[in-house]
Amino acid sequence: MRQFYTKIISHPVSARARPAALSSMVGKAHFWCTQLSGVQLHMFSFGRVSTIQPQPLPEASSPDLPPPHAVGNQPCLTPFLRVSRTNSMKLSASEQQTIVLSSTKIRHILSPEKFMMVLTTLDSVGDEPGRALLHTLDIVVVHGLNGDPLFSWTHPVTKAFWPQDFLPLDIPEARVMTFGYNATAAFGNTTADIVDHAKDLLGSLLDKREIDEEQRRPIIFIAHSLGGIVVKQALLSARIESQYSSINESTVGIIFFGTPHTGSEKAAYGKILGSVASAMINKPSSKLLSALQSNSDILARLTSDFRHQLPQYQIVTFYETRPMGLFKKEIVEKQSALLQVAGEDQQPINANHRDMCKFAARDDENYEKLFKRIRRMLKAKNRNEASKASSGNKFYFVPHNVSASFTGRDDVFTGAFFWIDCSTIQAIEQGFIKVARFFKIEENINATRTWFSNISNNWLLLFDNADDASIDISRYFPSGGRGTIVITTRNPECRVHQTVGSYEFSGMKTEEAITLLLKLVGKENSSQHEYEAAKSVVSTLSNLALAIIQAGAAIRQNLCRLEDYSPGRALELLRIFCFLHYDGISEEIFKQGWQNLENGSDLEYTALGQIRWLYKGDLSTWDPYTFREAIVLLSSFSLIKIDEFNNFSLHPLVHIWARDRLNAEEQIKAAALTALILANSISFGDEVFDFIYRRSLLSHILCCMKHFKLQNKTIHSQEEEIIIASKFAQVYVDSGQWRNACELREEVLEARKRTLGDEHPDTLLSMNNLASSYSDLGRMQEAVKLKEKVLKAGKRTFGDEHPKTLTSMNNLASSYSDLGRMQEAVELREKVLEARKRTLGDEHPDTLMSMNNLASSYSDLGRMQAVELEEKVLEARKRTFGD
Repeated sequence: MRQFYTKIISHPVSARARPAALSSMVGKAHFWCTQLSGVQLHMFSFGRVSTIQPQPLPEASSPDLPPPHAVGNQPCLTPFLRVSRTNSMKLSASEQQTIVLSSTKIRHILSPEKFMMVLTTLDSVGDEPGRALLHTLDIVVVHGLNGDPLFSWTHPVTKAFWPQDFLPLDIPEARVMTFGYNATAAFGNTTADIVDHAKDLLGSLLDKREIDEEQRRPIIFIAHSLGGIVVKQALLSARIESQYSSINESTVGIIFFGTPHTGSEKAAYGKILGSVASAMINKPSSKLLSALQSNSDILARLTSDFRHQLPQYQIVTFYETRPMGLFKKEIVEKQSALLQVAGEDQQPINANHRDMCKFAARDDENYEKLFKRIRRMLKAKNRNEASKASSGNKFYFVPHNVSASFTGRDDVFTGAFFWIDCSTIQAIEQGFIKVARFFKIEENINATRTWFSNISNNWLLLFDNADDASIDISRYFPSGGRGTIVITTRNPECRVHQTVGSYEFSGMKTEEAITLLLKLVGKENSSQHEYEAAKSVVSTLSNLALAIIQAGAAIRQNLCRLEDYSPGRALELLRIFCFLHYDGISEEIFKQGWQNLENGSDLEYTALGQIRWLYKGDLSTWDPYTFREAIVLLSSFSLIKIDEFNNFSLHPLVHIWARDRLNAEEQIKAAALTALILANSISFGDEVFDFIYRRSLLSHILCCMKHFKLQNKTIHSQEEEIIIASKFAQVYVDSGQWRNACELREEVLEARKRTLGDEHPDTLLSMNNLASSYSDLGRMQEAVKLKEKVLKAGKRTFGDEHPKTLTSMNNLASSYSDLGRMQEAVELREKVLEARKRTLGDEHPDTLMSMNNLASSYSDLGRMQAVELEEKVLEARKRTFGD
């Protein structure tokens, strides 16, 4: 019989309670071992050993009732079990088992580490088979620093584990899950570790919610201390990453127990985080304290970013009112624990930071506060859904979320809302086709207009972005008396379509913007210094009311001071976005640029020198956190929208505003920087991904080139300008934009000649590329002339049999073929084949390619040698590459 040692993780007990606790533990351990064949247990505890002789339990026996057992004496310093198993178990000698004993169940898992990184579903007392089918709510509890998924929520005296022992009785429709993770590791390194743990929580929750019914089930998170930071990061990620969208949409509420959201007037945020560590961990490591201090600014910004999605949740905040241990005041003071957002339910708890989420009994006053607020969250959700259902409003193809906070005006309009993008004729037609497909009518505009005219219900048709004066949008208006048409435009000529009036929205005046900001931060009676600081902020935000509101909220929460407020990184990204197309902006652009820099890009100057915070050269892999942090801030300002594919878009008005807020010199520099970033992301690779990626950039390059001109002296060197033009030309070629590609390549060739001379290798390459563009446009004679120049110069520069010379010779042969000059093409290709045989051998891939090209030319002339050559190529490739 082999021996295995298994630790017992048990509740701490007093000396007086030890005999009863020992008896209970032995009884539960006996119950566990009777479930496994060939197991004998020896419990070493309090200097004694209890040898358990397993006996079969009657069917009605409870694991909480200890069976008979024999007790022997043997000194021991630490409580643990020695488990003996027969060889028939076939387990390795190094295998470890862990038993976790609670007041209701035995939790048995394979390793402590596994328990510490898992989302565990708790079974309540008296659970019956099939009860899970009745669950209509998911509750997820997340512990904080130095906690675990069991003891963080367990009362130290009564051993009550309320998520399992009480909550299922008071909220029977809830499935309760507890998330375990190594919190010390999460907060003891970089903030990327917090993101990883948050992603682990999201991934585990997705696994628990696989079927459609589960994915629609509402979620309530309960978090203690720094666990609230993990929850905020998880929901922030769920908002911007499409694979987690069901979690974002299903979350109805968050309950925070002593989570430090911000700093306070008495202590900076880093100091508060350090106090939490000192309180929860006996002598925390200097590494942990240093990490909390160094990461405090980022964690504070997390709260700032997260607060903008708070309106979609119901928030309950419990804050401690008693100091802990030797500390003279609360670990997380009220001011730091509160989010200070509208509708926040703020509740004091008469307990210290460690014990505020541990309840002695089901009638505990603080526990009643908790479960009653969960009930209220559910009732509020149900009332909201009922209200939406009764309003009768439905939204079709609207690319923006309906505000959950919008109140009133129910009498203004009730019916169906439709959204049509009028930025282009194609977009308008596509919008009408979407309506036709959805309602299964004929897919053409006239049929859809007739359908609108004939339906009996009220409808509102929003023609958005109708800025193009060349488009007559009136030809798309349905007739009839039940509909309402609203047009949004920057084109004043659209007033001719109004029948009940029009309204012009103008920007805020500077004084109005300053007054708004000072009112938001509670400083209506401001000093001259505060007035000037507010003036600087609104100037940075170009008097945009929405951005000012968000800035005021961040300042009011002490995330920053009025004098220090700066959404700098987010605005730097916005400067780039406004010179891209307003739709379909992706993180991949910046990621590819970073990877190309790492691989030795030709554009070393690029954004690395101008937005160094994004292109960090000390990282071995792309780190999206910093980029996404700025993205979330832009999204929270409603300046961009994030779709289900994690692409970003700007409303056309915001797109234009972001550009117009820059002066002429700033626009030139920002356009040049955007061109550099785009070009740096492009490679000349011939893999499928390279081709698809290049084509995805077409709309952005077209937009950028409207504002970026070569030779504007904003780029570091003319060589970089040439590289940008060459890469953009390749995108044009891949996208079939032959004329645009030709124009750029002509500029590139002229620049190469000026800087490098007529016969430099790079000049010859540019000449060959331009010849290809001439061929694409059907300008064959011009293509041939250029290729003849390339071949002659190549022979002089490289020699007759250099690979580049042979490539030029083959290219010229192709142009001869296009012009019907078949004999000249054959002569050139025969020379190429002979040269490659001499330099590379008969079966080199390039030789075989030349042989195949020659076979094509023979075939064009009707010569039978074509078949013979093709057979040779096939046999050689079989030998080289296999059948």
